[in-house]
Amino acid sequence: MTAKARHLIIPSRTEKLLTVRNFVAEAAHAFGFDEESMNKISIAVDEACTNIIKHAYDFASNRQIEITIVMNG
Repeated sequence: MTAKARHLIIPSRTEKLLTVRNFVAEAAHAFGFDEESMNKISIAVDEACTNIIKHAYDFASNRQIEITIVMNG
């Protein structure tokens, strides 16, 4: 089976988190997850990105966050 991948790069700003949630939800839907699972995955990735912005980057908006979603079956 061929792996399917989706990729997103955003600036490390909290106002970009909606873009992240939408990207993750759309990918999860395309990969066949139900709505409840899509929401849980989106929230988990949102929280991870929030932690990167706040704690790793100390709100430095000139940094980037790269998200790659790979589905292998």
